[in-house]
Amino acid sequence: MEEKMKRIYYIFIVCIMSAFMLSCGKKQDVNIPDKQEEKVQQEKKKEKEEKSISLQTDYHIEDYENGYLIVSKSDGILYGAIDRNNKNIIPMEYDSASFFDSELLKKKGKVFIKTSYEKKKSVFNKDGNKIINDLDTSAFGVVEYETEANQDVPILFYAQNSEKNNISIYNEDGSQKSSFNLPVDSDASILTVSEEWVNEQCFIVTIMASSWVNTYLYSYDGKLLKQWKNCSFRHCNARGKSGNEYHVYVEGGDWKKNKITTEKIYIDENGICKTVGKYSKVQERLDEFDSDKEPVEIIKTYHIGNNKENTISKSNDTWKYQTTSGDAVYDARYYSCLKIDTAYLLSNENKEACVITENGKKVLDYGDISYEGDEDYYYQNIKINKKNFFSDFNSVCIVTKENEKEVAHFYDEKM
Repeated sequence: MEEKMKRIYYIFIVCIMSAFMLSCGKKQDVNIPDKQEEKVQQEKKKEKEEKSISLQTDYHIEDYENGYLIVSKSDGILYGAIDRNNKNIIPMEYDSASFFDSELLKKKGKVFIKTSYEKKKSVFNKDGNKIINDLDTSAFGVVEYETEANQDVPILFYAQNSEKNNISIYNEDGSQKSSFNLPVDSDASILTVSEEWVNEQCFIVTIMASSWVNTYLYSYDGKLLKQWKNCSFRHCNARGKSGNEYHVYVEGGDWKKNKITTEKIYIDENGICKTVGKYSKVQERLDEFDSDKEPVEIIKTYHIGNNKENTISKSNDTWKYQTTSGDAVYDARYYSCLKIDTAYLLSNENKEACVITENGKKVLDYGDISYEGDEDYYYQNIKINKKNFFSDFNSVCIVTKENEKEVAHFYDEKM
């Protein structure tokens, strides 16, 4: 009897242990998917954080370019610049600060910032070094001319002082390349001075005075290559076969009697000029000039990509982003398109928007920006506009507010 009771006891213990182990096994079966899902969500969160870098700052964000921010404080009285890490690049002590409005710099990913302090202009590089200091100038900018997209062109700055009739050219490092006075009579009353950048070798200057107008062709070293007395010029967006040739229309003659002759002149990469057409009637010149203009597209089309090889165009009330061969780059079609700064917001059938920058790459995928119709796009419940959305050739910065502070969210090609 005792032996039988022991056997029953052992069986009872074995049953309890089996039931316990079974219940443990079931609990593990339930929990495994939960842990896997949690891991997936954590990885997604980490991935998103890696793609989007955020910066909170006490300053007001004025503009963005290639990882740098123009900022202001004291209600826009003082200006400076910071980088993505909130590091001060330019001290907050200038009357104004801005990036150069230059497609060449954007495409090259170069950052230069111009500042003014009591009408004196300076230039800083991305490291915060002042490379051009305290210029007294009426016009100032980047030398920018039409050129082949893949050409490695030099970066030059120009400064024009109208009062002294002087033009100065600076290299990328801020060193002065040339400085020369324009051929102006001492008693001449100058009305306007305009420049036209031809190529990396030379540029045109037209001087209009009260009693005459002359046009000159200069090298960037300050050498006078050619002059057209009593002539002005008209720019024409056309290139020769080499991609470096450039032509203009030079108009001259008896302006008082309205007897004007127009010459069409090619200027090659060495500054050599060649007359290839002459027109004595105004209408002949107008017809020729109009024929050289790019045709106006009935349907709005944007050309983007490293070499402008892709297009975003409207077709049958939808938008398509395609290669030159007509293949879809990402989606087959989009239901809205908004160009803001240098980026494009395109929405899908779910009213979500992606962002494509000027280089043709998608830097922000669906899910963060919503489309509410009538060109209204929202990011974190904030309507996107020119004051909170900035872009360059390959990245985007969107500005929001948290706890009365501005927050910059950066998105770039890492996606």
